[in-house]
Formats: sequence, structure tokens, C-alpha cells
Amino acid sequence: MKRVALLATGDEIINGDILNTNGQIIADLLIHNGIQPGMHMVASDDQKELLLAMRFLLEHHDALITIGGLGPTSDDRTRFALGDALEQPLVFDDNSWQQIINRLERFKLQIPESNRQQCLFPENAEILENTNGTANACKIIDNSKRIYMLPGPPNECLPLFKSAILPDLLSSDL
Repeated sequence: MKRVALLATGDEIINGDILNTNGQIIADLLIHNGIQPGMHMVASDDQKELLLAMRFLLEHHDALITIGGLGPTSDDRTRFALGDALEQPLVFDDNSWQQIINRLERFKLQIPESNRQQCLFPENAEILENTNGTANACKIIDNSKRIYMLPGPPNECLPLFKSAILPDLLSSDL
């Protein structure tokens, strides 16, 4: 049976400041939909550690879901590690940038340049719009592996998983 790995990222999970509730809920949803969860792993915000975790999980699983590390701060390294793992350059997505501008203007907030990093995606990524935050998700198919990047906040992660990723997994041969 094919398996889906889950990689939660962030020092806040490693240090025990928050629980990885996203992983638990996603695994439960996978099982209830006939998809076998594989390994669950947590990696710090260190890009090299993220890269090692991604390479290991991709080697031993048919799909990988990353959770977290897509924000605008310097410790949000998931997208950079995934680009390295896939040996794909990151490209800037203008539509994601416009969504960030529109969202922040709607809330009358400043638009920091640091948010531009949230618009970088591996070259072959299909962008999945996050209507609950500024970090869009994405889907990548690479060498018959399915890879998904999700933001970490549960109110962003779980709706994206339910609306885009779970249906995609169910329509695939996993």
C-alpha cells in the first residue's frame, strides 16, 4: 500500500511550545479516506535539517505533506529546503503577491517586503490559494511523487488540506 509522509516544521514544535495537532488531524482524515499515513517527522527551522528530512521521507514514501515554515520571517525555510530537495529553482508568483497585497490592504496593514518570500515556489508547483492567510500552499508532482506544502496555522492548514489536498490524493493512484 502506498504511504503519505507528514513533515511538520518549526522550532516551536521541536521545543514543545505547541503541539503538532495538524499532523494528528491529517493522519486521521487520511485513514478515514482509505489512504495510509506513513512516517510523521518534525524538523526544526534549520534548512539543512529540513532538506535531510525531506530527502529521507521522499525516498521512503509515495507522497509528502509539509506543514509550516511558509511565513515571511527569516526562519521560514520550508520552501527553500524543498527547492533544494527537488533541485528546482524557486520562482516568484505574481498572483500570490497580489493576494497578499489585497489581504493586507483589506485589513489596513502595512505590506512588508519580507512577505515577498511567501511568493516563491518550486518551479513546477501548482499554487493552491490560501483564503485564510498570506501563505499559499502548493502541489508538486516530481518523479511520480506527490508533494504538498501547507502553512502551519491550523485555521489555514486544515481547510487547504480538506479542500485541495485530500481530493487530489483521492483522485490519484495512492
